[in-house]
Amino acid sequence: MAVAVLLLEADPGEIHVSPMIAPQLGRLGVTHIRVVGDEHGYGLIVEGWAFDPAVIDQVGELLGHAIRRLLRPVMEVAISDVIEDRSFDPSHLDELRATAPASSAPGRPAAGGTR
Repeated sequence: MAVAVLLLEADPGEIHVSPMIAPQLGRLGVTHIRVVGDEHGYGLIVEGWAFDPAVIDQVGELLGHAIRRLLRPVMEVAISDVIEDRSFDPSHLDELRATAPASSAPGRPAAGGTR
C-alpha cells in the first residue's frame, strides 16, 4: 500500500471529503485519509493500494489545501510479538542489540527493511 504524508499550513481550516470529491480521490487510488495534527500544524496521511504518490498535488487540490511539505516512507518494518517460548527475558536484550544489523547510513533501512 502506498502512503504519503502531507504537511499543511498551521491552521488549514476545515478539512473534509465531500461525496463529490470521494470518487475523484478513489480514481487517484486513494482508499484512506487520516487527519493528524498538533500545536505546530496539521497533516494528512494518504493511503491506497493503487495510489501513486506522484499524483499527490492533485490530492491536495481536490481537498482544497496547499501542501507545505510532502513526506514519503523511508523504511517499513513488520513487527511480530511471537516469541518461541512465549516468555520474555530482558537479559537477552543486549545480545539482540549486538546481533541486530545496523543501518549503513542515515535514512537507509537496516537489513530486512524496505524503502
